[in-house]
Amino acid sequence: QVEDYAIYMYIPGEITASLEENIGIHDLLIFPNPTESFISIHFDYSDTENITLYIRDIQGKLVQNKTINQSNKITSKLDISYLEKGIYTISVGNSNGKKTSNFIVK
Repeated sequence: QVEDYAIYMYIPGEITASLEENIGIHDLLIFPNPTESFISIHFDYSDTENITLYIRDIQGKLVQNKTINQSNKITSKLDISYLEKGIYTISVGNSNGKKTSNFIVK
């Protein structure tokens, strides 16, 4: 039997936009998931502001961040081979808010 779980994390001091239109980020994809050595992040972006990407561990500790110059379609490949096995949260956003998703390092 396969069960489906959702994990929600609250990180104090961060505000998440509830509507994609507010931040201009659409169709956030993270793959492969689960992964061992890298993840690819892909999304459409309709704003002119640079985007910041944050990766946090399950306890909310920041383990990586990266600034991405604005573009219409964004694909970024990140080396995560240094991360320990576990669940991580990736957030992409600008000053208007962020979109968040989870991935697993196995």
